[in-house]
Amino acid sequence: MLNLEILQDSHYSIPADFDAKLFFENYFGVYVDPSLTPERVVLRAYGKQPDYFRTLPLHPSQKELATVTDATEPYTDFEYHIAITFDFISELLAKNSWVEVMEPASLREQFIAKIEETPTKEIGSCDDYSIVAGKSVSGRTDINVKSLGRKVMSVIKK
Repeated sequence: MLNLEILQDSHYSIPADFDAKLFFENYFGVYVDPSLTPERVVLRAYGKQPDYFRTLPLHPSQKELATVTDATEPYTDFEYHIAITFDFISELLAKNSWVEVMEPASLREQFIAKIEETPTKEIGSCDDYSIVAGKSVSGRTDINVKSLGRKVMSVIKK
């Protein structure tokens, strides 16, 4: 910043026709990027996460598509129509042990890439598996995630 001027006796007024609900309708949080268009996003939630989403939806467009209870890991799929912003991706990453991105493929790939950037430390191995601490990688079929207290352990097939 090269120059700062403090204006005396000035204030900002919100236009009378401004509709905050309409302005933010396509976004997760307060980050707005008019160049982004809303996309169909499908998330698969495991464990107690479906109940959390039912109680506190990520976005007003949330729709529950299907619940599968007879699978090895029961899950529920949720659909959203939302602009994929940095804050939305950050929210998904915060839930990565319990949420898998199903669609769109571009978001799924981005989600997995971000998780793979997370530092890990191999703490042991046996035959066909490595035990890795510090990374959860939902969305990859070759990885089983176990939550142990506050640490997440991933067993990765070699």
